Amino acid sequence: MMIPGFSREIPIKDLPLEATDAHRGSNLLRAVKNNYGFNEFQSGNLDRFISGTAEIESEGGTINPDSSARGIYQFLSAKGGGQNAFDTALNRLERLHRNWGMDVPEWLDGAREHGDPNLLSREQQEDLFVANLYQQKGTDRLFRGIGDGDVGAAIDLYMDHHHGGGGSPEARKAARNRSGRIYGDLYSHGGLIRDVHGRTLI
Repeated sequence: MMIPGFSREIPIKDLPLEATDAHRGSNLLRAVKNNYGFNEFQSGNLDRFISGTAEIESEGGTINPDSSARGIYQFLSAKGGGQNAFDTALNRLERLHRNWGMDVPEWLDGAREHGDPNLLSREQQEDLFVANLYQQKGTDRLFRGIGDGDVGAAIDLYMDHHHGGGGSPEARKAARNRSGRIYGDLYSHGGLIRDVHGRTLI
């Protein structure tokens, strides 16, 4: 691509599909972005955070053989004793819809019955992931930071409010290192001029 005023071609690094068009069909996600007043650049950063978290959580598959974690975002889903993060996220998603006067998704009741994130569509899992984070205390500044491209905010939102900081110190360190690498890569599209898809021109 040639940019006016420049005599050489500047390569554009395409963003993953998930970081551009895949998230734009969700009414809930649009409502979250509108709530923060995100522009296109900030919205793209949130999309990349969502895609990056999916890569961190389920690159190795959507069924964890060592726990009840399931789905793209690896929500713990065991019934009975202990915390069922999947049920908690479903409740938060319903509450957010009601708070904003939006129709509660019909699939929520079925999800509570089957209890398996893998039976949800990608968009449903994304809505669940976003609503679960949005409804937690102290996440507003992190969402805003992510919109502005703050990698530290992305790491903190993931580690403190999704990953939960569980596991051994070694496991926590590995998760933080991986999130820093993934989110750092996703936010490396910085530049002064972007095209309509958020891709760096210069």
